[in-house]
Amino acid sequence: MAELNNSMLLQYRLMTLQGIVTLTDENHDVNLWHDQFQSWCPIQKITASQDIYNWCLIKEQGMDATAIRDLEYTNADGTTVYPSLEKMKDTLLKTYKLKKDPEDIINELKSLKISYQDNVKEFNKKYRSVRDSPYSNFSNIKMNKREITIIALVQTMQTLIIIQP
Repeated sequence: MAELNNSMLLQYRLMTLQGIVTLTDENHDVNLWHDQFQSWCPIQKITASQDIYNWCLIKEQGMDATAIRDLEYTNADGTTVYPSLEKMKDTLLKTYKLKKDPEDIINELKSLKISYQDNVKEFNKKYRSVRDSPYSNFSNIKMNKREITIIALVQTMQTLIIIQP
C-alpha cells in the first residue's frame, strides 16, 4: 500500500511540475522559474536539498542544466553537497549574462574610448547606458585592494577618459 501511495505522489508531483516554466537556451526566464519553484517546493513538501536539486534539473535543458550540474560537488568528508535554490538562480543569471559581475562592468567602462572619428554624443550614450545599467547597483567593489562604491569608480573613470584628437 505504501508503494502505491509513493507512486501516486510521484505521479502527482510530475503532473504539477508541468506548470513550472522549463528553462532552455532560447527561453531563460530565470526569475519566473525561481519564483515558481520557490512556491512549488513547500506545497509538495520537498525540503531536502538533493530533492530540490533533482526536481530543478528536470525543468532545465541546455547550458543551464550543465551550469547547475557543475554546482554539485563532494566535500572532504565524501558527502555530496547540493546547491540551494538561490545559488542555482544566481548561477543561471550569470550563465545567461542576465547579471553582470562588477569586474565585467569595470572592464566594459575601461574599454570605452573615443577615437578622433567617433561622435561624442554616441559615445556618451554608450557610456551612460553601461554606467546606469540596472546591473551596476552593487554597493562596494574592490579596486587596488580597497573597497570603493560604483559612484566613486565612475567618477574616477570620468577623470581618466581622454578624448583623442
